[in-house]
Parts: sequence; C-alpha cells; structure tokens
Amino acid sequence: MEDLIELYSKKVVEERFNEKELLKLLENQFAIYGENIKIRNGRKIVLKEREEYVYYIVHGAASVSKDDTIYCFQGKDRFLGLESMFFDSHMDLDFHAVGNTELIKFKKKQVIDALMNTQEGWIFGYQIAHRFNEVIINHCIFYKLKARSRSKKFLLELADELHEENDTKDFLPKQLNYKMLSEYLGISYVTIRKLFSELRKEGFIGRCQESQRFYINAEA
Repeated sequence: MEDLIELYSKKVVEERFNEKELLKLLENQFAIYGENIKIRNGRKIVLKEREEYVYYIVHGAASVSKDDTIYCFQGKDRFLGLESMFFDSHMDLDFHAVGNTELIKFKKKQVIDALMNTQEGWIFGYQIAHRFNEVIINHCIFYKLKARSRSKKFLLELADELHEENDTKDFLPKQLNYKMLSEYLGISYVTIRKLFSELRKEGFIGRCQESQRFYINAEA
C-alpha cells in the first residue's frame, strides 16, 4: 500500500479506482457486457448459481446480511460479490434487494481475469475490500454508542450511501421501513418509532408528504 501511496494521492485513487470506473473498464477495455436483470423488493440476490456471478447495482440498493443480521447496505454503483480482496468465493453473505433493484450480472471469472490482466487491476479489488471492511469496523464502533447517538450515525451513513443523485435531499428508500431499520440499528420497533418522532421534532429527520420518504438533515 505504501508504494501505491507514493504513486497516487488518495483523491486520485478514489477517482480512478472506484466501482463505476471498474464497470467502464470491463465494458470499454475488455468488451465484457453483463446481463441486465431486475430483482423485486425483498427478494434474495443469488450469488452462487451453476456458475458464480457478481452484480453491479444500476439502480436501487441491497442489504448485506449474515444469519439474519444486517451488516450494511450497498447503493447505486456498487459491486456485490467482490468484497474479498482475494476474490474468495466463500463469503457466506446474503444480499436482498431494497426496493425494485436493477443489476448487471457478470460472470465472476471474467471479471477476475480482466482485473488480473491489467497492471493496476488489483487496486480495484483492494479498494472494494477496504471500503467494505471499513464500514464493518465503523459499525462495530457505532454499536458501542447509546441508541440515540448510534441511530444518528447509522442514518447519516445510510443517507450518504443510498440517496439518488437527482434527489434534492438525502432521501432514504421508502422500502427501508421501521422493521428493517430496527433490526439494523439494534433497537426495538417501539423505540425506533419514538426515536424517529423525536428526531423529526429536532429537524434531523424530515418526511416528504408526496413520496412518503424520510430524508436526513445532516446539518441539524
């Protein structure tokens, strides 16, 4: 990693080796085009089929869980199935669509071969793995906080990850209901409803009457 820092600044690495740029690399340089598929809200996104696949989120989002515990959420322009720097096929993670989600499905072997055939391809894998691990570590730290502080941290992160680029505010998907949020935040259903009411009075949370979606006000 030290050699990489000497070659590129952090800003350059984030701009050149993000998942959107990886998609461009696959399609433009290697002419690898995946299959566009749509998954309905709540349905499992299957990574292990007859052949193994990875998925790129074009629109929508996915929850990342294991043993019914939600670890995090992945939004638009993220790859699912490349969380391991070494592309370990045995991740034991479950992915479910949050809202109606559009994906591009790639054969995993083709993606790996493409990355291994470029001098800097490994950096994409490193970036994906590093970001994912960083999210998990942050969540372990968040869980040590009291429910109110923990919830605000998680909600800010969710708004940043899941809001659509054309939104004027940091909206959360309407399918992200109280039940799912209570599981994710580690607080009871009753507590989260009460907490949301308090945070709305403070202005930290708002709600659009037309779309019935919550949005987060980071400056409140």
